[in-house]
Amino acid sequence: MTCNLGSDWKPREIVCEENYMEVSVRKNVPVIAQEGLGTEDWQGALPIAQQAAMLVWQVVIHKSGQPAKSMNISAMQALGYMVNSTSSRVYFRSPFGMPESEILSVAGIQVEAIRATVFYKQRWMLLLVDTSAACAKNDGTFDGTSLIWETPRILTPLVLHIAQFQDKQITMGVEGILLNAPTLQTRGYKLIVNNTIVKISIPYGAEGGYLKSLVINNQYNQLYAIDLFFEHQWADDLWEVTQHRSFKPVNTPFIPETPYVINNTVPSEKSFTVTLGNFKPDVELKNLTINGVPLTLPEAENRGVKIIMVQHPNGTKDFVLKVPFNNPLVLVEYVGNLIRRYTLNINYTLNIVPQNDPYFHPATIVCDVKDVSLPDVKSFCTETSIVFEVTPGNMDSNWELYIGKHPLPYTITYPKTTIELPLFSIGYIYEGPCCSSGAEHEERQELADREAVCATLPNPNQGATSQIPFLSPTVCMPNGVITVVAVTMEPIPVVEPSKTTLLDRTCKPKEFDSTRALFTFSVNTCGTTSKIVNNYLVYENEVVYARALFPPSAPVITRDSEYRLTIRCRYPLNDTLMLAAERMAVPSPAPFSGNGRGSLHFRSYDPVARGHKRPRDVMSLKARIARDISYSQFYSTFPVSQSLLAPLFLQVELLHPHGLADHLILQDCWATLTPELDASPQWDLVTDSCLVTGDSYRTRFHPVLADTLARSSSHLKRLEVQAQPNEDPAFWRQVG
Repeated sequence: MTCNLGSDWKPREIVCEENYMEVSVRKNVPVIAQEGLGTEDWQGALPIAQQAAMLVWQVVIHKSGQPAKSMNISAMQALGYMVNSTSSRVYFRSPFGMPESEILSVAGIQVEAIRATVFYKQRWMLLLVDTSAACAKNDGTFDGTSLIWETPRILTPLVLHIAQFQDKQITMGVEGILLNAPTLQTRGYKLIVNNTIVKISIPYGAEGGYLKSLVINNQYNQLYAIDLFFEHQWADDLWEVTQHRSFKPVNTPFIPETPYVINNTVPSEKSFTVTLGNFKPDVELKNLTINGVPLTLPEAENRGVKIIMVQHPNGTKDFVLKVPFNNPLVLVEYVGNLIRRYTLNINYTLNIVPQNDPYFHPATIVCDVKDVSLPDVKSFCTETSIVFEVTPGNMDSNWELYIGKHPLPYTITYPKTTIELPLFSIGYIYEGPCCSSGAEHEERQELADREAVCATLPNPNQGATSQIPFLSPTVCMPNGVITVVAVTMEPIPVVEPSKTTLLDRTCKPKEFDSTRALFTFSVNTCGTTSKIVNNYLVYENEVVYARALFPPSAPVITRDSEYRLTIRCRYPLNDTLMLAAERMAVPSPAPFSGNGRGSLHFRSYDPVARGHKRPRDVMSLKARIARDISYSQFYSTFPVSQSLLAPLFLQVELLHPHGLADHLILQDCWATLTPELDASPQWDLVTDSCLVTGDSYRTRFHPVLADTLARSSSHLKRLEVQAQPNEDPAFWRQVG
């Protein structure tokens, strides 16, 4: 292969390639007559050359601390060296790492050098050529922003007298092409020369280099590499011009790159828009897995997934994914409050070419959109039934229809589903002395319980009764809050919603208009009662209407209807948590007298030790003795002394309830002479949640007013114990 040099050969040219170094010199220089025998290498080579046979080429290798070694061309080539000659030049090539090479430190930089003299002898002519070569062997470094490579300014193995060294030209380029100063400045390259070092600095990602991708442990990595070209020309006392050129590939270490995922989804567009980037040109998107469904790119396009590749000016690229919310591949979940959650679990399979190195990148995109239209349930009463009309929403496949606990074999269909429940059929609840009836209607999932109530009201105009339908949508919240709307279904001006109340007349509607009244209250307020029925805790209250009577003291005329609307919420019992103590049966106490000193003891009950089949934890409780009936101050040290006839005020408190629906029940309470639970004698104060009054004492519960507490009144129990005068004080001494 013939290459155009672009300029004339210099007297000595040295090339440092990736895996070898080479020197080329003119044949006629240097010779003995011109240069003399001043160098150490030539002094060792001359005797060998003088004794050599005629018409042969030989090479003498010089190595520090060892005698010179002579070999013919064939022997050198057998070792991997290359020696050749043209009509005007002699060249010598040595691969890096050869046994005859030396590793030196020049200006703190590692340099590999080989010192060789090539000679030719013919009759009376003896030609000796210095074919030494040296190259910097250090790798480039990366400081986080730039690639840096350094080389000694003066390669001492190639320069005999440093004092006569003179720079002619120092230039650089890339990929074997020298660049002028404006180009270097435009690209941000820096060529810095001082007395000992030449430093080249290349910004990361600069033009002229290239980026390479690699997968390491499924981690996408990138490096920046550039093929530097460095040329240095100098003169010294032996050589008119030496041209030294280095072809040096340098690169950064592999830098882990985490692709970014940008969620550009706009909920109003009802479509996911997901961007995955930033990738170099050698990365391609191979396929996708969406919510567990593997797809090639053509399959994804056929299933409504749009894939767009976006190219950037710097050569990088992004992959944009567009998936409509209604695509069957998208997961949809109803999370309440009319909100649907759309989820896209994506696993991208990417490939690095040309080595076909695959790796994977997962991404999860979640979008909550308030776009749910619930089924609309309306009801009205007839003389023989209650009719429910259910108008579909936009997610009716998730709803089931129930009457009480009984599922209905119907689905919600368009335009509406009508269900008629005949009187006396399953699910009815009958209340009142007259003909009022109601039926519970329940949609499972998030749809709240609803009751349609047919109330029988007096008609002042006819002196008889007329049936006026009411719809009572009741919402029973898990935190113990009840919301109910009382609605008149016909515009009969006999009931004013603004004047309705709950059983506690201070609990009035939060909002009202001419036909509706909204009540919101907690299960432990507004006169709400509770009871346990089967496995449910049932709370009840009533919406009542205060009639206007004329005159108030002796009413004879009424313009308002009289009715009640029962509100009921049922909560399933998750568990019954008990704090208790067991005691042995003991005889009745004998008369006793003494000072009134004692303590209140409160102990946890260990059901495992008592032989129960399964243990259960108990809630945290606190028992205290109040100083007076206000229950505002409590004793902190025991025992407590006080008058035998003074009442005792006891309080038990549930410290960490799970919710407002929790109730504290004081099941059993008794007094003993000593701290032991089964000590004798004993006095019963509360048995099976009922007060016990003895001959010498009486007990009573004190109501807990909700407006005086920061916590719920259902989480407190207050008990007063009062001794009777002239009776046995033994009990009183101990219960104190």
